[in-house]
Amino acid sequence: MDTMLMAEKVLSVNDDLPIKTTQKVHSGKVRSVYWLTDEDSRRLIEEKGYNVVKGSKLAVMIISDRLSAFECIWKAEGGITGVPGKGSALNAIANYWFKMFKQNGLADSHILDVPHPLVWIVQKAEPVLIEAIIRAYITGSMWRSYAKGERVFCGIQLGNDLKKRHKVARTVADAINERRNQGGTRRSGG
Repeated sequence: MDTMLMAEKVLSVNDDLPIKTTQKVHSGKVRSVYWLTDEDSRRLIEEKGYNVVKGSKLAVMIISDRLSAFECIWKAEGGITGVPGKGSALNAIANYWFKMFKQNGLADSHILDVPHPLVWIVQKAEPVLIEAIIRAYITGSMWRSYAKGERVFCGIQLGNDLKKRHKVARTVADAINERRNQGGTRRSGG
């Protein structure tokens, strides 16, 4: 097939590839994950020399060109199911930032290899769930906390006279970990 024609195609289905797995393929909104067999995980670790804990489970993660927003996969008129090249572009951006985090000692990632612009070889990992919200206005959960009397957000003291949707004097960066949602505390930087 002509390379230009391939580049113009959209990779929209990626959960039916001929990859040997004993588990159901996890097909998310824009990625599919094929967990390799224990035998294939061991073989790949030995062949590639991946620095992982002995017995680690590996997966092949296939990134598509599909678009998603608000928990829905986008489908357009005329049967268009994505944007050509979107998967490889976002994959490259994500991989760049994962590398920067690792190089700067901030965090490692589950990515072991990128053998193709749409493919990651990953190890099983436990995610640290963090939601970051950058606020210039007092609204949402910040407003609800403020209305209950909270006045310090991310080390920034707010006055007593703010109204809902009021512009705050200084932008507030609010990083929330999953413990906050379970009654824990807010972790933040400002």
